[in-house]
Amino acid sequence: MSGVADEMVAAGLEHHRRGERGQAEAIYRRVLAEWPAHADALHLLGVLAIEAERSAEAVQLIGRAVEIRPGVALYYGNLGEAYRRLGDPARALAALGEAIRLDPNYADAYLNLGSALRLAGRAKEAVEALRAAVRLRPQGVLAHHNLALALIEAGQLREGILELLEAVRLDPGFAEGFRELGTAQWMAGRIDASVAAFEEAIRLNPGDAPTYAGMGNTLKDAGRVAEAAEWLKRSVDLWPDSPRLRSSLIYVLQFHPAEEAGAWVAAEQAEWARRFVTPLAGEWGPHPNVRDPAKKLRVGYVSADFRGHVIGRNVLPLIENHDRERVEVFCYSDAASEDRFTERFRRGAAGWRQTRGMRDRMVAEMIRADGIDVLVDLSQHLVGSRLTMFATRPAPVQVSFAGYPAASGVPVIDYRMSDPYLEPAGAAEEGPMGGERLVRLPHSFWCFDPLGDSVGVNELPAIGAGRVTFGCLNNYCKVNAGVLELWAAVMREVGGSKLLVLSPEGSHRAAAVEVLGRNGVAAERVTFERPRRREEYLRLYHGIDVGLDTLPYNGHTTSLDAMWMGVPVVTLAGKTSVGRAGVSQLSNLGMTELIASNAEEFVRIAAEWARDLPRLGEVRRALRMRMEASPLMDAKGFARGIEKAYRSMWRKYCEAG
Repeated sequence: MSGVADEMVAAGLEHHRRGERGQAEAIYRRVLAEWPAHADALHLLGVLAIEAERSAEAVQLIGRAVEIRPGVALYYGNLGEAYRRLGDPARALAALGEAIRLDPNYADAYLNLGSALRLAGRAKEAVEALRAAVRLRPQGVLAHHNLALALIEAGQLREGILELLEAVRLDPGFAEGFRELGTAQWMAGRIDASVAAFEEAIRLNPGDAPTYAGMGNTLKDAGRVAEAAEWLKRSVDLWPDSPRLRSSLIYVLQFHPAEEAGAWVAAEQAEWARRFVTPLAGEWGPHPNVRDPAKKLRVGYVSADFRGHVIGRNVLPLIENHDRERVEVFCYSDAASEDRFTERFRRGAAGWRQTRGMRDRMVAEMIRADGIDVLVDLSQHLVGSRLTMFATRPAPVQVSFAGYPAASGVPVIDYRMSDPYLEPAGAAEEGPMGGERLVRLPHSFWCFDPLGDSVGVNELPAIGAGRVTFGCLNNYCKVNAGVLELWAAVMREVGGSKLLVLSPEGSHRAAAVEVLGRNGVAAERVTFERPRRREEYLRLYHGIDVGLDTLPYNGHTTSLDAMWMGVPVVTLAGKTSVGRAGVSQLSNLGMTELIASNAEEFVRIAAEWARDLPRLGEVRRALRMRMEASPLMDAKGFARGIEKAYRSMWRKYCEAG
């Protein structure tokens, strides 16, 4: 190889190190014009392509360098990083593994291997790779930072927070570290610590949209939904082409108590569709699926929550009760971690596809190759959503279900599942942007299954306590000033009563006590409990006599948990589907006497039930059996109803052809 070429590459590398990428690229290309097989020039040009987010080009360039000189660890390390950024975790892992084999002390390869393993959903292996990176580079801020993220994904939140604290100690100007620390503290239920970390991240980098979104999500869980929405709107303004940030705003607005929130949701959904669906409409191709209305249907479910998550728990009874003679189930999993429920999903599926870290187009191609007839989104605008993948229309029929009972506003979703109570006669039969035609299941949007929960129902706590305890264990984002005032009115009617509320730690608790105090409820009558593991959470119902629902977003799975534990829930029928969950569940239980049509009725019903301890005790003893006999726990009937809906959708598709 010419010494002149090597000297030119060295000069280019000096420009590269100084950040003068244009000059470096020009030199590398001049070398390759005369010496096309110069491996270092190919490799370094590929590194520039990685830095410019041109990952496909980087793969070609560095791959060629590897062919020419196959024993260089650095080449394999950067090839792996290019594959990782391209969204091909399998090839990334292979290349990075080879880099480490060639050089066991290659710290950056361990760092990138950890990131690739995280993308592949292999968090525990990522932790080991990143611990190696930290051992090799103990002062490396990114090594501690990435190890923290892997630990969190592996379920080791406390250890992850400690690693993030070490990262920001090593570099107090590390804005991304403070942002991730804010997210981790939020996950740990430490609202004030989360807010403080996000404030520091914003001070260090005031233009970072994800930090604004993180602040919004934290304030949401403090019940400060109006402020949360404003922070998320600012994040969207900073990064208008991020579907994830705009989805976060759309979801948070579901909880907004203002009348105008519905119009805001519709406007944001329209903008989401305009930016992320309309540009892809010209790329939709024909589907090769045979249009046979009687064929065995291939149904694909897409989710990041095939695990012990509220969505996973709600969907697992459906997956396990599908009629295998009529439906072939495929699961496309974006889950960051797996658990015992994941294994049950895997066993229930004819095809299990791990898609975490893969680009939308790769997932869409996989779905087309699997011949999916009906593709079901289980997330809508929740974290982990793949709505942008649905925008490429990989299946002939596309459906939304289970995330939450409301329209997503994505016109490429053909149908939306609901039930007769969430969507009574007169409800809009199409989504706001077209598509999402309403399909009412026969009975319920939910199918409850305790899935091995062993906590039993206790005797009515009011008997031993000598007073009634009202309670709400909903996510605290559903609690707002109007809800607190409504609860206070109930407690004024029932002298000596107490209130138990689930809430993360933080100053928002004092704010709630202040609202209750202004409305005649002394602080000593209110108890806050932090979120906890499921069994411990269920035991909290042992201290509650009567459940009180929230508005504008009702308790959903939480209300089912309450009634499973023998606690009747008083609800106020809302104007939206997310605010009519109580109506649906109580109607399916035959307990419509707990449904109020206005605030005065809500107070009267709650007070009457609280004063009738014999009835409360009788209901507590019978409510679990009542649930078991109701459509709410008829998993086979639920599955047959959904399969009938899928068949109807498929027949319409066949007829339209």
